[in-house]
Amino acid sequence: MVRNTSFHYQLPIDLLKRAEVKTRVLDCIPSNWNSMEGILYAPMAMYEGAQVASGTRLVLSRDVSKPLYKGVKNDESIEDQLSGKDHEAKNEQEKQTPYVNYDVIFKSHFPSSVEFHKAGLGNPALDFLQALKIAKYFIMLRYGGSLQIGLIHDLQTSKCSQIVRISDYDNLIEIWWNNNIVKDKTHLEAIVESIEGDQAILEGEMMEAAHRGDFDKAILLRTELEEIKKRK
Repeated sequence: MVRNTSFHYQLPIDLLKRAEVKTRVLDCIPSNWNSMEGILYAPMAMYEGAQVASGTRLVLSRDVSKPLYKGVKNDESIEDQLSGKDHEAKNEQEKQTPYVNYDVIFKSHFPSSVEFHKAGLGNPALDFLQALKIAKYFIMLRYGGSLQIGLIHDLQTSKCSQIVRISDYDNLIEIWWNNNIVKDKTHLEAIVESIEGDQAILEGEMMEAAHRGDFDKAILLRTELEEIKKRK
C-alpha cells in the first residue's frame, strides 16, 4: 500500500531496459491526467543511421490544435545532452537553417527532438491521451531527456495534485502526490509495481555481469537492487 507522498526509482543502466521501464510507467498513467511537460532528444544511433532531420523539433502544446514543427539551432543527441559535449559533427550552416519540412515530410526523417508544453491540457483537438501515445512512441525509439506528467487540479494556478517525473539527466523516476487531495492511490500503486517488477531481472543481470568479469556493471546493478529493497 502506498502511504508516503513520494517515491524515487533509479532507472536501469541498459538503454533498452530503460526504455521498457519508461514505457510501462506511461502505460499506467491514468486517462484522467491532463498535462505533460518536457523535451525528448533523438538517440545517437538514429543520427548515425541518417534517420534524423537535424535541428527539427516536433512541438505538442496546449495552445495549438495539432503538432507543429519548428527549427532549433542547438539540438543534439540524448547521449551528447547527458555527456555535456558539444555535437561537433553538425554543420554550422545546418544549425542556422534546418530543413524542417523537407527532411521530415519528403525524406520521412524523425525530428531531432520532441517538446511537450502542457500537452493535452484543456485541448480537445490534441488531448492528453494523444500526447501520451506520442511520448510513448518516441521513448520506444530510445529518445531520452525529461518528462513531467501530471494531473493539474487548478487550471488557474497550474497546480498539480499528482506528478510522475522521468529524467535521464539524474537517472530517476519520481512519483509525487498531494495526500490532502489524492485519496484513492490504486493507480499510483500500479505505477510503483510496474517499476519494482524489475527486481528479478536485475538480479539475473548482476549475476551474469559478475560471471563474465564485468564487475563495474555488477556493482551498479547491486546498487539499483539495494535501492529497490530500501523502498519495500
